[in-house]
Amino acid sequence: MQLKLRFAEEDRKRPPDPPAWEKLDAEARAEALRRLALVIARMLTVREAGHD
Repeated sequence: MQLKLRFAEEDRKRPPDPPAWEKLDAEARAEALRRLALVIARMLTVREAGHD
């Protein structure tokens, strides 16, 4: 964990960091989407199996 040790005025002058998604290149975004799709598929499979 990293602590912010800046004054509030400094934060207002500095532009906000871009969202993490925008920092990823195309290959990293594709991999993140693939992994997210796998997690969603697993959750749906578990949910369906639990209702039978």
